[in-house]
Amino acid sequence: MRKRFVTILLTAVLIAALASCGTASNGASGTTENQVTENAANAKDDAKAESAQAALESKAESVASEAAKAESDTSSTTNTLIKPELIESGKTDSEKTDSSKPDAPEKKTGEETKKSGNSESLGDYDPYDVKVSLELDHTDDDKEFAHITATYNGKEIWNKTTGAYPTAQLDCVSNIGKDGKRYYYVEHGSIVCVDLATGEEIWRNNEFGGSPAKWASGFGGDGTIYVSGYLGPDLFICKSDGTTVKSIGSFREDFYWPYELTYYADANLVKLVYEMSPYGDGGELFISLDDYSAREEKDFEDNSGSKDSSSEEGPIYYPDVENWLSLRSGPSTDAPMINKLYPGTPLMVLGFENGMARVRVPGTDEEGYVNANYIKPADSSDNSNSSGSSSSSSSKSSSDSDLKPGMTAYANVKEYLSLREGPSTSSDVIAKLPDWTEFTILDYPEGKMVHVRVEETGQTGYVHIDFLSY
Repeated sequence: MRKRFVTILLTAVLIAALASCGTASNGASGTTENQVTENAANAKDDAKAESAQAALESKAESVASEAAKAESDTSSTTNTLIKPELIESGKTDSEKTDSSKPDAPEKKTGEETKKSGNSESLGDYDPYDVKVSLELDHTDDDKEFAHITATYNGKEIWNKTTGAYPTAQLDCVSNIGKDGKRYYYVEHGSIVCVDLATGEEIWRNNEFGGSPAKWASGFGGDGTIYVSGYLGPDLFICKSDGTTVKSIGSFREDFYWPYELTYYADANLVKLVYEMSPYGDGGELFISLDDYSAREEKDFEDNSGSKDSSSEEGPIYYPDVENWLSLRSGPSTDAPMINKLYPGTPLMVLGFENGMARVRVPGTDEEGYVNANYIKPADSSDNSNSSGSSSSSSSKSSSDSDLKPGMTAYANVKEYLSLREGPSTSSDVIAKLPDWTEFTILDYPEGKMVHVRVEETGQTGYVHIDFLSY
């Protein structure tokens, strides 16, 4: 382009020189000269135009070069920051690092206690007014857990959801009960003690390893608790601080599956009732807490340090109930039940406490508390025929022969009643039926077993006669 500009310029100069050498006489010299001048001017304008165009083209080339360089830099930077495997997944380095971490453990159901505003204002409350309920539930993958709820005068003060465990033959979580201002339950083989007012865990004893059938507390007034496991241990004792005192798996091989425990403070004994024994269902062993020896008959005289409660005297009353009256271990309707007292059973009243009557069954060492609203004096005309009776507290007012086909009866149990395939406590269990299940008697009793039909489901089978009310 520059060479072309020089050529045009030299041509203009040559034309101007020739014009100055022309003949002046022809009269056209003026016109030629003017034309040359005009041509030179035009050439000069063309040169300027060419120069401007060259400058624009150069600037455009420069801009294009800068753009190409910028594109190259950008491409280089992008390739450095983004790795090929991350481009495919669409994740950044940070995201890939996070995804390589193990998943957070799944939050397990339970061990969470929720308190309501009521729990902060209980103050010096009466434990009797606090009610605790335990309800079992199952997760979608069939694990078992429990909801525990406490209410005070009808208002919820706290609730707790326990851990979830694989469903087994026995309940994974089960109730023990209240003692003073504490509540106890068993969770997957551990005894748990919580504050009755707040639900906060006080201690947990992991050495029990069983599922409870019955409990008693208050040995020596120090809060020691005694627990029996249906599949063992037969007796487990721990202090009020959760420290294990004693754990005994079995006392005798021919006594197994204990389902009831009664603690006798005066005699320093524990009575265990077994489902299987040489005597069938209901066989009893009495355990000395002095040396942990077992015997089949309760003998208070063998305990030199025991208190002779038979020296106490009091008026005679009788149960004022249609079916039976609960004999409990403490002066509360929430205290564990020791036995069932049937109409006609004489009761010697030794005192009253918290609406409960402390009683003893004359002729026996059976002693505990009953609801004072459900007893009446022996001089009542209703009891005139039984005032001289010395029946045991486990005796029914009517004999077993009164149970006839077609009669209606009800389950009378603390936890559940086994419906069995045959007329023996060793027969297979068909179902576990709750308290107050209604039955129709199908046949006369075969020993201690009765052939029945469950009214709600239509199932038929055999139940133990000692756990029926009729």
